Amino acid sequence: MTRFVPYFVCATLTVSLAGVAYADANSSAKSAIQTAYNKMNAAFGRKDPGGYFAYVVSNGQFVDKSGRVQTAAAYQGWMKNNAPHLSSISVNTKVTGADVKGGDATVSANERKELTATTPRGSFDVVYVTTYRDTWVKNGSRWQLKKSQALTQKQSVNGSPLR
Repeated sequence: MTRFVPYFVCATLTVSLAGVAYADANSSAKSAIQTAYNKMNAAFGRKDPGGYFAYVVSNGQFVDKSGRVQTAAAYQGWMKNNAPHLSSISVNTKVTGADVKGGDATVSANERKELTATTPRGSFDVVYVTTYRDTWVKNGSRWQLKKSQALTQKQSVNGSPLR
């Protein structure tokens, strides 16, 4: 029985330390990805597609809540075409969870995006409140968005909800 105790203690410590290492890796990745979202949001606010897409893989995908897929290139084109019509931009994305496995991370996030768009028909205040499940991959020392999947989204224009 006395020989069993040291093995049990060793096994328990090994499992405990592995859990701590996993938690640290998860926490580190979650923090790095939150920083990437912050930089993407700042670039979006500056109307800087290049700065935004520096954090997206070249074959990245954006999927709306209906399941429609938009490529990173198409979304970048949308940003370039529509940025001149946006006079005010505020975006805040908050990571609410992350599951990291090696160089891949599945991230849950909540986002609030407020835009003022000016068109020939007038000025419109648009608000999007969205929950996402995003896939990130680690390229070298940095994380990049591979797929952004909108799970829920509420929109309003000039304070009136859209369906």
